[in-house]
Amino acid sequence: MLALRSALSRLAARRMGAGARCYHGKNPHTQSTMNDLPTPQGDFFELHAKRQAKYNRALIIGVATFVGTLVVTKESGLLELNFSPPDTYE
Repeated sequence: MLALRSALSRLAARRMGAGARCYHGKNPHTQSTMNDLPTPQGDFFELHAKRQAKYNRALIIGVATFVGTLVVTKESGLLELNFSPPDTYE
């Protein structure tokens, strides 16, 4: 009886792998290196100039909209910028 128990415990230990369970297979992942990174393509300065042109257009449109809004609200009387003191304090 003792021999059977020790044989079963050895078999169970071999199947269990030193008492730890493993619910997943081997990890197929390999370490990433600098060689795996993408390399730049095309001319940097050409792309930079195109992006800056787009950003400059957006800036000019924004400034023009702001100035236009200020002019319209000032001329319509909705906005008083208080450049000088009022004529009377009454």
